[in-house]
Amino acid sequence: MSNPAPLAPGRAYASTTNPSPPTQQGWAIADSITPDATTSSKGGVQLAADLSGSAAAPLVVATHLAAPLPVAQGGTGAASLAAAGIAPLASPTFTGAPVVPGYAPLASPTFTGTPVVPGYAPLASPTFTGVPSAPTLAQGVRTATTTPVTVTATDSTVLTNLNAAGPVTVNLPASAGLATGTVITVKDGKGDAGTNNITINRNGAQTIDGANSKVLATNYGSLALVFDGANWQISWTTASEPWVAPGLTNSWVNFGASPWPPAGYYRDASGVVHLRGLIKSGASGAGAFTLPAGYRPAYYIQFPGFASAGAAQVTVDATGIVTPANLTTGSSVTAFVSLDGVTFRAEA
Repeated sequence: MSNPAPLAPGRAYASTTNPSPPTQQGWAIADSITPDATTSSKGGVQLAADLSGSAAAPLVVATHLAAPLPVAQGGTGAASLAAAGIAPLASPTFTGAPVVPGYAPLASPTFTGTPVVPGYAPLASPTFTGVPSAPTLAQGVRTATTTPVTVTATDSTVLTNLNAAGPVTVNLPASAGLATGTVITVKDGKGDAGTNNITINRNGAQTIDGANSKVLATNYGSLALVFDGANWQISWTTASEPWVAPGLTNSWVNFGASPWPPAGYYRDASGVVHLRGLIKSGASGAGAFTLPAGYRPAYYIQFPGFASAGAAQVTVDATGIVTPANLTTGSSVTAFVSLDGVTFRAEA
C-alpha cells in the first residue's frame, strides 16, 4: 500500500476507521477548506491585530483594544489601558505597590508603625507605658472574727462574727484610690449588736451622713454605705441607731437613776427621730439640749407632755433646740418633765 498524500495546511481531516493521527492509514482529506466564521455561522478564526498566541490558545493583547469600549458598556472609553490612565502590574511604567487609597500597605516604606485599632496603642508601642488590666471592683464578703476591722475597697460586705463576744469597731477605707459609687455593707453576723454595738468610723476627713461615726445597735442589723467621691452616705439600713445621750444645758439634768430613763434621742431606719427621758431643774422655756443636723424638723413643732402637778409642752425648732415649758397653772417642769412620746421625721 502506498503512503498517504501529504497533509495540506488549512484543510480539515477526518478518519472513518482509525482514530490515529492523520499520518496513519485510513484518514481521508475533507473536500474543502473550513470557511471563516461569520456573525451567523461557525467557522475558522483568523489571528490578527488584537490576538496573539496560536489557534489552539489565542491570547488577547492586554494593552490594546481594536476599538474603545464605551463607558455605557462598562468600559473607559479608551482604546488602551495606558490611554485610560491605568498601568498593568507587569507594565514597566508601574514602579510602586498597589494600595488602598488613603492607606499605606504594611510593607510600604511610608508605613513605619504597627496597625492598631483606632484610638488604641498596641502593647508593644513606645506610646504605651502602663500594664493593661481590668478595673478592680469592690466585691466579696469578708467575715470579721476580731476587732478592729479595717475595711478595704475589695470588701463589699463586712460580716461581724467575733470569736469572743464584745463591741466591734469597723474602720472605713481611705478616700485615695477609692472609686466613686463604691458600696460597703456592714452587718451584725453574730446577732448581738444590741448589746455589743458595732461602731463604724470614718477615715481621715470623711463623714458618714455628716457624722464622724455611726453605731449599729440592732441584733442582725445591716447598714449600707455608698462613697460619693469625698464622703459616705447611708443608702439603706435595717437597723435603728442606739440611744444617744445629749449634752444638757441651762441647768437641766436627768431626773435620777433607774427606773427613770435618762434623756436620749435616736433616728430609726425610716428617718424618724425619737426622744425619751425624765429631766428636771431647768427653768420653763429654757432650752434643755440641741439636736445635731440630720435630726431636726423642718419647722417649729409642739408636743404635749406632762410635768410635776400638771401638763407641759415640749417644743423642737428647726435649729434642733428642745425646750420644755409649763402648760397649765401649777405645773412645774423644773420639778420634772417627761420627753417620752416626742417623735418627728428628720428633715433638717
